Amino acid sequence: MFLRRLPTSLLAAALTVSFPVVAEEPRGLVDRGIQAAADAASSVSSWATTGVESTEATSAWRAFKGRNKNALARLERLADRGNADAQNYVGHIYAEGLSRQKKAEDVAAIAARYFAQAAQSGHAVGTYNFALMQLKGSGIQFDEKRAMYAMNIVKDQIPAAAVHLALYHYKRNEYGIAWQNAQFAASRGEAMGAYIAGKMLHEGTASGGSSRQIRGYLLDAAKSYISDAAWIVATTYDDDASTADSLMLSRAYRLIAVGMERSGSKQTPQILAGLSTQEARRAQNFAQNWFKRFKKPEDTSYMRTLAEQPAILPPRTY
Repeated sequence: MFLRRLPTSLLAAALTVSFPVVAEEPRGLVDRGIQAAADAASSVSSWATTGVESTEATSAWRAFKGRNKNALARLERLADRGNADAQNYVGHIYAEGLSRQKKAEDVAAIAARYFAQAAQSGHAVGTYNFALMQLKGSGIQFDEKRAMYAMNIVKDQIPAAAVHLALYHYKRNEYGIAWQNAQFAASRGEAMGAYIAGKMLHEGTASGGSSRQIRGYLLDAAKSYISDAAWIVATTYDDDASTADSLMLSRAYRLIAVGMERSGSKQTPQILAGLSTQEARRAQNFAQNWFKRFKKPEDTSYMRTLAEQPAILPPRTY
């Protein structure tokens, strides 16, 4: 099953579920925010408030991260004066529970309101974050269609949006659009995009793709500890007569997959069954060296809001 091993952080976005309504932002504000982002995206490659206020918002955000007790109040004052960077910072703070100054039941609605205000100004990160709130039904009514519309607007600035789009279209069997977004996300360094692209090529929902290309996508995904990517890489070596050591590699990547899932010791004998002592040792050494080379990255969730626009990596080709 395609979503069998997707991180739980993505399942909320990938499955069709109903969320409780916490609070609903006035629809007019939402629409104006998304339209403003669309207008801005047509003329600029990224968005940020310019001038003194932007510097002030960034300074206040850094102070907040440094545990300055007055920083949040500074950000809120800037946000209330219309500073979109500050609006996004404040929304992020409340959405991620970084402040306890408000009641728990209020923070989602507060965050959604600030994100909506930032989006209204054409703020790319604010637009992305507001779309996430819609996708979760957090602080605003669940609205997957509008969330995807906004994601499509900002994906050039925030490639993680393309991951959401790929999943959205995949589950609707719209494989062409899903592939385009997965490929785009992968080319911008998104590991989950690489996983989806490699998976689609492997299962045939995207056309073409050599074993080398499939492995290229999936090996990038595996480096971010997406275990299913390592499982699929292993299967590509099962019947590969053209690759030296294909049998050893098929077992080694299975060891890597179960190692990511922390079930390696239980499954190792079964995985290595049928190999000679030398081949089994080589497979184990390959897996051990892989884990030494690629350390587990910090936990990243595609359902967490962003404080700032991520760095855009140079496009990668597979």
